[in-house]
Amino acid sequence: MESGSLDNEAPPPHGALGTEISDPETRQKKCQEEIEKYVKEQHNAGGDICLARFLADKQGFVAENSSKISNYKAFWRHSFGRIVKKLGVRTAKGKANWKAIEASINKEGEPSSLTSSASKTLSGTPLSAKVLEYVNEMYNSKLKYPKWQLSTGKIVEDTMHAFAKECLYEHSSLSLILDISDPCWKAHFTPAELVELRTYHKPELKPLPNELKEYLDKFSGVYDLNKLIDIHMQNRFHPSQADLHWVEKTIGDILDLYYYSYDVDNKTEADLVRRLWGFIEKCYDESKFYVISGEKVSVSSSNRMNEDRSVPGATPLTRKKTGTKVDILIKHLYDDFGVGEAGLSGGAVSTKYITEASIKLPKSLKDVLWNLLKMATKDTQQLCVPGFIINGTELTVKLMDIPSGNACRVYTLGPMPFPLIPETFFKNFIPLVTLVWQWSTQRQSTSGACVGARGARPRGCGVRGRGHGHN
Repeated sequence: MESGSLDNEAPPPHGALGTEISDPETRQKKCQEEIEKYVKEQHNAGGDICLARFLADKQGFVAENSSKISNYKAFWRHSFGRIVKKLGVRTAKGKANWKAIEASINKEGEPSSLTSSASKTLSGTPLSAKVLEYVNEMYNSKLKYPKWQLSTGKIVEDTMHAFAKECLYEHSSLSLILDISDPCWKAHFTPAELVELRTYHKPELKPLPNELKEYLDKFSGVYDLNKLIDIHMQNRFHPSQADLHWVEKTIGDILDLYYYSYDVDNKTEADLVRRLWGFIEKCYDESKFYVISGEKVSVSSSNRMNEDRSVPGATPLTRKKTGTKVDILIKHLYDDFGVGEAGLSGGAVSTKYITEASIKLPKSLKDVLWNLLKMATKDTQQLCVPGFIINGTELTVKLMDIPSGNACRVYTLGPMPFPLIPETFFKNFIPLVTLVWQWSTQRQSTSGACVGARGARPRGCGVRGRGHGHN
């Protein structure tokens, strides 16, 4: 096709967005008209034209018009291909993120977990009126427990609700999550109130045992690789000394990386997780917990999404919704006790890191907490769920608890760098091994607060019904 502007005018669609269309021919025509309008706008603006970008930019529209199509992927591929062929425009390459579309369909058009791999992340997707309506209903009438009142008289949930009303895009407060490291709260709480939010019923992390501290102190002030290896070779521990054996193996693995000049710049995400961060999984070797990795569906997320699923009688049984997929799960038997996300690089200011650390991971942690609360037999303040983000050579840890009222509080620790050279071994390794050991022992406290056998009386998670602000 000759270069030049395409006509921006497109025939008006049959029915406004959000209107139910039962006639397949009418639905198909409406979708093709929307595609044609989009392609023309992209062409005139000089933007890339591809199915992946269309699906990302028009996710709500696509999800809304896919729920009653058995093979919706083929429908959109065929429709998009037909329109671009009709207009004679060239298309760019792009990987369609069907998982995000499926998530939106499962969640009735609400924003998904911000994991789009297309050209436009979902963090830039405006909130729908339906989401905002649900959030207001949640704060106004679905809170299960008395609200958290600070010593100044300020009500935490009311303050969060006031901020949530101002949100045009996704934020953790829409899910009743209070991330105390989020700078937005400085404008809504005084410095003294922020201290109270941080310290009230703060989770107690155990200090390292003396024998571990004494062993690690042997490496203090040592920067030469051969001397580090000598100290390691002179101090070996039997597997029955679980903590010492774990730390000793971890140090040996790190020293091997130094000795064999392991190149972290020429590795995949899976390589770095396995070689640099494998000690996280090995920390649970002698415990009743285990770690699985590789984009697995969170059972907690699936349980929460399908909590109200039943045989309705008058209508067909609804399709089971797919839970959120995470990169790493800490489990005991069937239940999740922690989650993790892994990325290759980009730093703490990258879009992927910010969206996963600020929204996806906290919401996944709340699913885990919600599921554990159903089994809790003791004070819910004893429950604390860990999450972590591996961002190349950095580790960030988040801890979630419910100190009072209904809000889920999130602490952020890090990011902490991996010790990449012998000169930084002691300085960077001690915080990492300490925190990993602490959160592994915290799991024991959380497990102890939950009933041994499954099927305890449900207790909820601050909100009656779904127990989650929005999906």
